[in-house]
Amino acid sequence: MRLTISIVLGILATIGVLLMVGEVFGFIFNFPGMKIAGGTLLGLVGAYLVFSFGTIEAEEVGVLLLFRRPIQDLGSGLYFAPPGIFSVRKELGTIFQDELPADPEFVYQGDGNAPKGMFSPIRVKFGQPDPLDLTLKDDPYNVAMVVEVTPVVSWHIASLVKFLMVLRDVENCRKILSDKSVEMFGNEFANVTPAKATLTLGATSQRLETKLRSEMQNTGIDVDDAYVKPFQFSHELNKAVVGVSTAQQNALSVVHEADGKAKAVILGADAEKGRLLKTGLARANATGDITELIPDATTQAQTDALKKLSEIKGTLVLGEATTMLGIGNKEDK
Repeated sequence: MRLTISIVLGILATIGVLLMVGEVFGFIFNFPGMKIAGGTLLGLVGAYLVFSFGTIEAEEVGVLLLFRRPIQDLGSGLYFAPPGIFSVRKELGTIFQDELPADPEFVYQGDGNAPKGMFSPIRVKFGQPDPLDLTLKDDPYNVAMVVEVTPVVSWHIASLVKFLMVLRDVENCRKILSDKSVEMFGNEFANVTPAKATLTLGATSQRLETKLRSEMQNTGIDVDDAYVKPFQFSHELNKAVVGVSTAQQNALSVVHEADGKAKAVILGADAEKGRLLKTGLARANATGDITELIPDATTQAQTDALKKLSEIKGTLVLGEATTMLGIGNKEDK
């Protein structure tokens, strides 16, 4: 097509020159206004040619559009695109490095749907801790929670023709990369806590890069690198998580203290039981339970003395005073 247009422009330019000269193969002719017509035609051809050429910078990629349909990739340098039929679109050919969603200043940190012109951050729901894994039992982030996760993707446009036909523009490309990252995070983090996921963030980044490279083939872009940034917890979340952890530790301390006191009482009772049995001050049944307490010699002597004293009748003399004291049964007084 461009070759045909070039031939037609060449013919028109030749006609313009001939009209201005007024001679063809030695035949001289002259019509009123012929030179003006020739000059006008030549000027129009020249102007059309001027607007048909352009350049693509070294940091750009371009595509030739035929009636707005992309048909050919253009490298850097001079190009020929006759206007009205052809046009050229350019994009940056350098590497895009995006923290998804792109443009952090437009990321909406509030609750609910993001306002128009802003994007919601990538929020991922993490799973419950593994009850068999005790290595992180004291980590305050070893709990299920929702955390903002930020993937970083480096990519560049390899074919602007495919890029425009499949992805349309840079913003839509970023949205697709973000959606594919969210899809992977849902599978990756559903069964682990943030504390556990942090330990394997390098392997997760490698899987993210592999996934994006595979699924973005034949879209006109090449994924150069992808990784997951370390989780950044907000001040409010840090305060809440640490507060819960502190409360749990305090409650556990109280439980341990109460448990310790209970165990001390039990141990003390067991020790006393053993002492009574070993010293013969108690008797036990076949199961080891104490059934009878046996007083020691001193206690037995005091008991016997009180028993004998209860049988005495008479007068009790205390010093120089004589006191009538009836000791014994009431009917003997």
